[in-house]
Amino acid sequence: MIIRHDLRLVFLHIPKCAGKELRTVFAAGAKPTDIESYFNFDYCQKLKRHVDLAHLPIDDLIHFPACHYLRNYTVVAAVRNPYHRLHSAIKEYCRQYSKEDERVANNSGPTMLSRLAYVREIPTRHGLRDPRFVHSMPMHWFSHYGQEPWVDHIVRCESLRNDVCELTETLELPSEIKDMALEKLAEHDPAQDTETITPAEAAFANILYAVDFDVFGYSRLKQEGTGHGPFSETMSVLSPSESHSHSIMLLERAQRVEWHWGPVSEIPSQSTMAPTR
Repeated sequence: MIIRHDLRLVFLHIPKCAGKELRTVFAAGAKPTDIESYFNFDYCQKLKRHVDLAHLPIDDLIHFPACHYLRNYTVVAAVRNPYHRLHSAIKEYCRQYSKEDERVANNSGPTMLSRLAYVREIPTRHGLRDPRFVHSMPMHWFSHYGQEPWVDHIVRCESLRNDVCELTETLELPSEIKDMALEKLAEHDPAQDTETITPAEAAFANILYAVDFDVFGYSRLKQEGTGHGPFSETMSVLSPSESHSHSIMLLERAQRVEWHWGPVSEIPSQSTMAPTR
């Protein structure tokens, strides 16, 4: 996350959405005293867990001083096609083991075994807010507090250079930012041309990122007959069919929970959440 106090602007870093490049762009022309950067890892005493400061979900970020600026400055964030973002998140995790693993992941991509191992961990690791799995967490976790959007402007990786250049005009940002965008940003997401989404991956992403598809306006790939694919067990955990409180493995994903003495708790519809405030 980048905070430009001179511009009263925050770039909110959603993982695997061109954050490295956009941090450089939105820092262009800033004096050291004008800019504040959230980066690297730390231990948060209030949350009592390790966190990735560059990628803080909003319900974590409210415990940090930067929360004040998200409420009072103009906030910008980038989003990405959920299918390509999932691919990138798995690759990111696999290359963090060692330099050799990084080389293999960069050259040939994660093996199917590695993909399966990662996907199986997602429900539990996301529930724990494990920073090692932060790159695959749903995008709206980083842009919304509950159902309330905390972002004013969205740019998309699929049209990143053009979106950012248009934003510099809309917000009347310094010319250095537009110049840096023209130099550093791609016209579109290169993954669109190089990655093939398998039916199993599409079916899994459709469940994991159901809210992201609706809120940020991405189209789903319709996949039939994938309920018994390699990710089917994890998909059932993410979308439990059971409603009895003590029959549900992952309670936070249960749409409806029927408690044994009578009460019922339900997740309200999130498909109508606005993408920006």
